[in-house]
Amino acid sequence: MKTKIILFFLMSLAFTLKTSSDAWSQKSNINTKSRTIITTDGEIEDVDSFIRMLLYANEFNIEGLVYSSSQWHYKGDGKGTTFTSVMENTAKRYGKRTDLRWAGTTWIQELLDEYEKVQPNLLKHDKNYPSANTLRKLIKVGNIDFEGEMNKDTEGSEWIKKVLLDNNPQPVYLQIWGGNNTVARALKSIEDTYKNTSQWASIYKKVSYKAIIYAVLDQDATYQKYVAPNWPNIKVFYNSDQFWCFAYPWPRVVPNELQPFLRGEFMGKNIIQHHDPLLAKYYAWGDGQKQAGDEEHTHGNMTDAQKYKMTQYDFISEGDSPAYFPQTRWIEALQLDFAARADWCIKSFKEANHAPKIIVKGNNIRKVKAGTKISLEASAIDPDGNAVDFKFWQYLEAGTSPEKVEIEPTMPNATSITIPATAKSGDTIHIIVEGKDKGTPALIRYQRVILIVE
Repeated sequence: MKTKIILFFLMSLAFTLKTSSDAWSQKSNINTKSRTIITTDGEIEDVDSFIRMLLYANEFNIEGLVYSSSQWHYKGDGKGTTFTSVMENTAKRYGKRTDLRWAGTTWIQELLDEYEKVQPNLLKHDKNYPSANTLRKLIKVGNIDFEGEMNKDTEGSEWIKKVLLDNNPQPVYLQIWGGNNTVARALKSIEDTYKNTSQWASIYKKVSYKAIIYAVLDQDATYQKYVAPNWPNIKVFYNSDQFWCFAYPWPRVVPNELQPFLRGEFMGKNIIQHHDPLLAKYYAWGDGQKQAGDEEHTHGNMTDAQKYKMTQYDFISEGDSPAYFPQTRWIEALQLDFAARADWCIKSFKEANHAPKIIVKGNNIRKVKAGTKISLEASAIDPDGNAVDFKFWQYLEAGTSPEKVEIEPTMPNATSITIPATAKSGDTIHIIVEGKDKGTPALIRYQRVILIVE
């Protein structure tokens, strides 16, 4: 793919690193939120990603919820036509099929029915949660008959086409939770409509700017075969690595010290149980649930859970959630935040916890000299009046300087940072100011300070 970024992505969720504002305020301006369309093949991990996403629906502008297919899930054409995957591993695993593990085109609607029951309570915590009816109008069926099918226009592809061609110049983040084919069909339809017209140059430029694809793996061949050759200027974020910490093999990937946040003791108590109907639909190990249409979903059976050394309510997978939040290092913050939002489904504002806003005194981008010391001072505004503990640490991977700075706390909310004498002019050093409140569950927020060596 054109751009491979195996880091964290995307949306302006409340826990995302920022340099100026934070998203906890109920006065947030909806016009600053990212526009996004979600395409999904309906795997159990998609369902769990979708449930979490609904609790963050106040944080971005959802403009489409589109059923699509993938190499792992497709409906078939209803005529008995057999299909063999063009993806080597899937072809070997399944051979010829008339359909494959298809969960249908009603599960989003069913989850929105449950969301509708908790949305009035969510509004007590943020007025920007959309209504279930608003989201229902965005549900479209895309290209679902077979893996990679993009030969025909569908309701879903036409909707994506409409959004990409509208007069709103803001980028549209296309979250690919399954295959790329419905998005590919939308782009092909735009090409077919305009390529031989005088409008083509301006349309091509407009769509290439607006469309931003976020894909978890290549789950069909339509990106490589059509999008990449014909739309090379479309930005693509391709996650082929970091998402595994939030996918099925997480017990082998997530550091031991972070695994308790994904285990049943935490998930069951803080998220799944006693948090009303939406969270009750969340798939977890040993939960007794079974997704219709997917014969491979046996995780809810306690016998299978024990076979794989899992306990009841252990996390299964949200391999698509990394399309809208950071990953491995941030698991504690992510899970605590998820637990807080689960509470928002059932508790009043006073009873629940809300994240602090972290403030850094002075500018978040500063010029520094090699071999000198600087001071950083932070403060916090907590909507619940909770105290906030601070940490200052270097985000080494984000900076261009390989040098490690020396960080010495001077007060609970301040620190002294020594810039290495060997730091080179033009290098950047990223310092994270982390604030964790004393509410329940404790919530973590960040500010980033970027130091530019002169």
